Amino acid sequence: MILTVFIFIAGIFLLIGGADFLVRGSSRLAIRLKISPLVVGLTVVSLGTSSPELVVGIKAALSGYPGLAVGNVIGSIIVNIAFILGIASLINPLKVHIRAVKKDSPFLVIMSALGFVFLFDRNLLRMEAAILVLFCILYIVFTGFMAMREKGAEYEDKKVCRTPWLLLIMFIAGGLAALLVGANLLVKGGIDLARFFGVNEEIIGISIVAVGTSLPELASSVVAAIRKESDLAIGNIIGACILNIGFVLGISGLISPFSVPLLKIDDLLMMFLVGFLLFPFLKSNYVLSRKEGVMFVIIYVIYIFFLWI
Repeated sequence: MILTVFIFIAGIFLLIGGADFLVRGSSRLAIRLKISPLVVGLTVVSLGTSSPELVVGIKAALSGYPGLAVGNVIGSIIVNIAFILGIASLINPLKVHIRAVKKDSPFLVIMSALGFVFLFDRNLLRMEAAILVLFCILYIVFTGFMAMREKGAEYEDKKVCRTPWLLLIMFIAGGLAALLVGANLLVKGGIDLARFFGVNEEIIGISIVAVGTSLPELASSVVAAIRKESDLAIGNIIGACILNIGFVLGISGLISPFSVPLLKIDDLLMMFLVGFLLFPFLKSNYVLSRKEGVMFVIIYVIYIFFLWI
């Protein structure tokens, strides 16, 4: 019991420390490269924080449990947008880069719509999976291309970052490693504690395990909000959601086309709804306000409530 509590607490500390290192390193990287922190959040940070979902998805596909892969993706997107962005905006209203409104959030809506359409018949064909992966790759390439075009004038007035490249890489890589290890320890400790107190296995899976793979996004976005790095917080979540649909779901389907007969259309609708709502919320005065954050959190709480009853 004492070891379980220690593992749980160690996971929390690793998440907090890893998130702080990741945000610090990422913001300095953006200054060093003279590109928007949003782009770093959409690519470097989101690729790292999405790795737990990717690992779970691939393991589930190889083990013949496609429902786990699909549920992981749908649940993570709902958690990322409704809960994590909601909490982050409650800490500090998040100022929105115009690029997030004009390019990134509309693309998230497109990816959510593709995921909804492809899974509506509760099957994912290899061709559909390939389309998701292709769209995701094109998005990453397009993001990198636009970052190179936009760099320069907009960031000339920013203070110069003299942190050595090796130290920047160590900040980011070390932060990501701590996040992933911390998330794994927190989930393991949480499951063991829940079992010790006699909590139902199904509730453990829906709550601790489902939220567990999103803990890196939660930690990094909350720390970014505290440090008023709004672009990193928003970019991390949008990028992670796009990668979840494109890479996690797509690669899982490429490994083994699957059928999920027990998939509920209500869950698919919720995934699309939160992705769709994000666009007008971000466009509203280019700020994700506390009021909108409260709405997101309420939506998530209501969804979880009806999921359990």
